[in-house]
Parts: sequence; C-alpha cells; structure tokens
Amino acid sequence: MMLRSLFACGALFAVPAAAETRSLWFKEPTEPSRWETDSLPIGNGKLGALLFGGTSQVFVHFNEDSLWEGDEQDTGAYQSFGNFTFDFEKAPGAVSGYQRELDLSTGQHTVSYSADGVKFTRQAFASNPAGVIVLSCTADKPGSYSGIIRLHDDHGAVATTKGKDSLVITGKLKNGMSYCSALKIVAKGGRLSSDGKEITVSGADSLTFHLAAGTDYLPDSGKEWRGKDPEPRVTAAATAASKVSFQKLAADHHARLPCRNRS
Repeated sequence: MMLRSLFACGALFAVPAAAETRSLWFKEPTEPSRWETDSLPIGNGKLGALLFGGTSQVFVHFNEDSLWEGDEQDTGAYQSFGNFTFDFEKAPGAVSGYQRELDLSTGQHTVSYSADGVKFTRQAFASNPAGVIVLSCTADKPGSYSGIIRLHDDHGAVATTKGKDSLVITGKLKNGMSYCSALKIVAKGGRLSSDGKEITVSGADSLTFHLAAGTDYLPDSGKEWRGKDPEPRVTAAATAASKVSFQKLAADHHARLPCRNRS
C-alpha cells in the first residue's frame, strides 16, 4: 500500500529554505510498482499524492488522512484512497532532456522532457489554502494533449462523470465511513467529452487537474465519529479551485509555506 510515504508528506515540507535550491530529482520516469523507492511525494498535511513522471501516462496516487478502516473495538488502519490517470492517445517517440524533480523548499513537483518535436512540462503541488492536488500539463506546441482521463477507487467504487469535465467517486468502507473523491479538469483549446465513466481529451493545448478528497469523519464520539456527507464539500473544493488560475493557486500555495514565512 502507498500509505507510509503519503503520510510523510506533511513533514517533508517543514525543511527551512536555504540559499540554494534543495531538490530530489531523477533522469527517468518510474512505475507505480516502485512507489517506495522512486516516486516523489507532495502533500498539504491532509491530502497527499505520489507522482511517477511517466511519458505515456500521468499516474497520480492519492490519499487523505481521515480514511480509516476501524472502529472503537478494532483499531483498523489507514486506507489508500485511489488514483487518477491520464493515458496519452499515443506513446511518444524518442524522449530527450527528461527530468522529474521535487523542490523541497516549495513542495512543487516538475516533469519536463521533449518528444516528437514538442517540449512537455508538468507541474504539481498540494495546495493547503485550496485543499486540493493541482497538476498542470503544458506544451510548446498547440493541440499536443489527447487521451483518456480516469479516476480509480481502491475500494471498488466506480467513477461517474459530471458533465464533460468532472469525475466523482462516492463510497463507503466496511465500518460505515463515507468518502468521496472528485477530479475537475480545465482544458485550454481542444475538446473534452465523456461517456459516463471517463473523460476523453482531444487536441488540448494544456490541461489542469484539480483533485479533492474527503470523508464524513467527525472528531466527536457523541456523534459516533460521523459527520455530514462529504460529497458536497469535496466537489465544491474541486470546482472552486478550477475557477482559479494555476498561477494564482501556486502563488497562494507558496505564500502559506511555513519555511517561507520564517524569519
């Protein structure tokens, strides 16, 4: 399970900023099976993700800190939430100049490489102010992004589309805990379409993904640890973030970093 690295994300970004950039970087992508050694984590203290830097697929595994299988009799364990994927319409040709990097002073993940005469760049971070994972895909040639976007649940629930630009999953664990994940996509150029289960991208210039997740956990034993249905709150967070530019989301994220506010 991809849990231990995700819960370490909150501690990862308490590193004081230094004069030089501190980063973790690789010169090649990795596979989800190597998540313990080669993935790069981002997190905002509540929502975390592991990134793998693929060139034919974007794979983002995510978790949220209240998804717990257990009760007052059985302590249970934290649960993996799921992942979202963007499978490109066709695999790239020869790839050059590849690098994926995690900036430890900002918590921002970047992938860059060139293929088929196009330079591709992806940037991602876990926004604390917005409460979402944000990932942008850009290229220096218009219409470079086509493929299929899917949202996957690790507990058997099935994604449904909401309009042409959103995927939502709702489910319930064996202990009765309700949970929800929502993915909102903003495309510039091209076209988005959906079939009820996944979203197809055709010829987009750029894409920005906004992922939110949560549960009905309530820290109140008198209410049996359960609060309101998480779906309205989760979908609202993804929708609200999608109405803000990537640049503004990144600026707000950087402004809230503890190491940046430390004298």
